[in-house]
Amino acid sequence: MGKLSYYFTPAAMISNFAPLIVILHDKQEEITMFEYKMWNILQVDSSTVQDETLLKELIDDIADEYETQEHIYMYKEEKKDLESIKKVLDRLEKMMP
Repeated sequence: MGKLSYYFTPAAMISNFAPLIVILHDKQEEITMFEYKMWNILQVDSSTVQDETLLKELIDDIADEYETQEHIYMYKEEKKDLESIKKVLDRLEKMMP
């Protein structure tokens, strides 16, 4: 069984409606820490995903612990897309009370 390289940042505010955002990166060095009040962020180095079962188990474990089972969003990150994802999350975060 292999290992996954990942970085998880829970939402700063505890809420039962803090979606889980999963971002798959091409390389470990592309993972950067960013934190949001209302978003749980899981960043995974996709080059370490040898077995999709491990990734699914990781996502399931986090979703169960943070009660995000119904709100999981996954992105395959290209370098230019990460900034777009951050901009969207920033805009949405500003709308939250």
